[in-house]
Amino acid sequence: ATGGFATAVGYGSVASGDYGLAVGGIADYGDLLIGFPGLILQTTEASGVASTALGNGALATDIGATAVGTLAEATGVQATSVGTLAYATADGASAIGSGSSASGEDSTAVGFLANASATNSVALGANSEADRDDTVSVGAAGAERQITNVAAGTEGTDAVNVDQLEEATQYNKYFAASGDEENDQGAAVDGEFATAAGSAALAYGNGASAFGSGAFALADNATAVGFNANASGQNSAAFGAGAQAEGAASVAIGGSAIDEDG
Repeated sequence: ATGGFATAVGYGSVASGDYGLAVGGIADYGDLLIGFPGLILQTTEASGVASTALGNGALATDIGATAVGTLAEATGVQATSVGTLAYATADGASAIGSGSSASGEDSTAVGFLANASATNSVALGANSEADRDDTVSVGAAGAERQITNVAAGTEGTDAVNVDQLEEATQYNKYFAASGDEENDQGAAVDGEFATAAGSAALAYGNGASAFGSGAFALADNATAVGFNANASGQNSAAFGAGAQAEGAASVAIGGSAIDEDG
């Protein structure tokens, strides 16, 4: 123990950081992982200031780092690893569970072979992967998990449970619309009190209303109803597939009907 007020217990244990604690001894990577002893030997080491290494071959190498378990490693500032071969290698990282890894800054991995590689990410459960910043993962691609017993959300950033979702969408079954593979654009509006419903329906104008796939209501108070109906004159109305009402206050009724003059 060479650090100030440091303590080392066990064969080969090193406590070189001030206030460090190393308790353990030598561990053999080759013997533990592949059954060939003597290839790579690692001793217990607490070299960070106020670091703690508990277990054969445990490493705690930075300020405030804590490693608990055989060959556990905590190499970031205030990093924590608990479990055989657990690795917390970034500042503020925590790895809990045998073989777990937290390599993203401020990341957390909990569970056997859980892996949190992104910044501020959380991986919960055996074999879970968290590889996007600021996310929580409870599984991995192809090995997803459900989250159960979720209370109803009450704030804007709360999770929504299935009961809430079903209540919010219970009347959606009365409304349906479709497009096709080549043209599946959403409806769009631009103007106060405008309404558009249907694939590629457009209501551009104050009080404009477009109902039907491809229906265009392109002036104030214009109304287009039907597939590809077009009402482009102010206060105009087109009713029927392909009907066009182009003049101000004009009305076109019937498939492909055209009224330009009102």
